[in-house]
Amino acid sequence: MPDELNPIQPPPIGISDIARASWLQRMLGEAGKAMLPKYLHEPPMRELPADLSGRVVQAPWQQRLLGAAGKVGQALVPEYLHEPPVRDLPADLSGKVPTNQLDPGSAAAFGLIDLATTFTPAGVAKGAIAAGAGVAARQAGKRAPRAAGSELGAILRGAEAQFPQYAERYPAIGPPVEAIDPKSGQPYLQKALTPEAEEFKAARTKIAKDVGAGNYEPYFDPSKRFYPDPANYPPNVDTRTIVPKKEATIAKDMGAIGSDEVRAQLQAAYARGKEMADTGDWYAMGQLEEEFVKELGPEAGRKAFQDRFATSMASTTGGADPTSNLLMAQYHNYLRQKGLPTPSAAHEMPFPIGGRYATGNMQMAEKISELGGFTGLGEANPKRHNFAQNFMGNRRAATMDEQMTSGMTPGLMMPPPGKYGLYEQVLAEEAAKAGVDPMNFQEVGWAGFKNLKDPKYTTGKPMIKEVNEAIERTHRLTGMPRQEIVRRGLVRSEIPIYGVAGAAALPMLGSEGDR
Repeated sequence: MPDELNPIQPPPIGISDIARASWLQRMLGEAGKAMLPKYLHEPPMRELPADLSGRVVQAPWQQRLLGAAGKVGQALVPEYLHEPPVRDLPADLSGKVPTNQLDPGSAAAFGLIDLATTFTPAGVAKGAIAAGAGVAARQAGKRAPRAAGSELGAILRGAEAQFPQYAERYPAIGPPVEAIDPKSGQPYLQKALTPEAEEFKAARTKIAKDVGAGNYEPYFDPSKRFYPDPANYPPNVDTRTIVPKKEATIAKDMGAIGSDEVRAQLQAAYARGKEMADTGDWYAMGQLEEEFVKELGPEAGRKAFQDRFATSMASTTGGADPTSNLLMAQYHNYLRQKGLPTPSAAHEMPFPIGGRYATGNMQMAEKISELGGFTGLGEANPKRHNFAQNFMGNRRAATMDEQMTSGMTPGLMMPPPGKYGLYEQVLAEEAAKAGVDPMNFQEVGWAGFKNLKDPKYTTGKPMIKEVNEAIERTHRLTGMPRQEIVRRGLVRSEIPIYGVAGAAALPMLGSEGDR
């Protein structure tokens, strides 16, 4: 294999490098270069080999996208390129090329890129057609769509991408500004967005509104959601045993916690939640677990699902609604995957991560990771333990969060230390009366209590829908293919996941969304 395809310590290659490479600049010519962002008109950052396309055809993501056609395509490349990949190239290979579908130069530019990156006879032919059509249209002064490019090119480009530069990294962090906390009156450093981040925020808000209205095809079918097999994820502790040591203390506490009034409140909340749509099976994440197993194998996949999803969600759940919870969990995973330190303050976190509870959540996530991930959850943090267990399919455990605790004992945010099991036991007894598992009683009752406090809350949103929306938002913003967002973002934690700002991203909101 040529040395240029097998560097000892290869630096990462992104689309900026590819677009700046002199060989591609020559291929594109002046007309094609006009289609590139101004920052890509600069001299090459480094000279890349003219047969970079050889690395592309070897990349696992390319092979998956080509499927059976890949065997045909391999016949078009030298024999040495049939070997295992030298290294995996980013999935957004064409992501940073502009997406103006009407400019006559776009078909030519994209056709040439297809020629450089596609190795099937059909793909080469379509790329040539697109290039020829674009050049002809340029000469004739007409507009030509780029739709003639290969299917692979369309997948990689992401037609709706506005910020492909943020597919691999979060927006840059601007210098903080001093602000005054309206509650304490004390000064603090507040995050200030850069102009680029402000532009990104505006686009994200617009996209989020459309996605929130349901105008997209979900990656995971919510109607087919199911639970992982809990046998693969044994609990660390039976949280119902977390009770006072003295029987007299238990009897006294149960007089209030397990009173007829409290039990009636639980049943009323459950009945109210049952009348609302999409309140059941909130924790059913078997579809996502399957993606972990498919990518990493049964043992490593389940371990990664446990650590990167279930435990990370549990670690960052404090004071967060599900959307913000997911964003912080994925940001924590991203930092660990990249070997980056955990920020010590919210203003050090990139947009859209941040808020009043973000610092504490990130510190908790780092602490739990250092303790070994899920194995670090036990009697000291029963709510987080059960939250993770519910995602792993354990329906016997119940997450006694703020919504449930305050519904049983108004004014109380969480069960007092050493008394979590009392609250959970009462809920389990009421769940048995309703003929459901404790987890299912809790998720439906949660919605009922929420509706009682906020009458506008009339429809639930299972966690798999939150994940679907995050996938779609990230896809529209960056152009990264959805399947690569799942594989590289949710499973491997190599890229950012974007969402809308929830309670955790707004500095003065409380933890009403905490689940």
